[in-house]
Amino acid sequence: MKPATYLRVEKLEALPSELFKTVPMSEWAAGADNPGKGLPIGYTVEGFLLEEPKVGRALKLDRRKRNNIDMIGDFQTSEIINIQGQYITTLNSIYRIAEVNDPNG
Repeated sequence: MKPATYLRVEKLEALPSELFKTVPMSEWAAGADNPGKGLPIGYTVEGFLLEEPKVGRALKLDRRKRNNIDMIGDFQTSEIINIQGQYITTLNSIYRIAEVNDPNG
């Protein structure tokens, strides 16, 4: 995937070795600092890819939506340790990434 591609990213599961404990959606404070907490399962973001995903780097988006709500900002995962097709494994989690149509474009 090339930079500027519009993507939807969904957290599918946490790894047993996760750096930050995954919390339920009810314990996640959207738009606030959540120190020591990992994103909930099912958390989604949409936005523009900032750089090609590579092992050893974070997945970074210019975020446009968070959990289907318009929310401009930044999104970054922990370090990527594996990429297999549309699945990215980071130090914390497994994500599914999919190219989707830019709703504004």
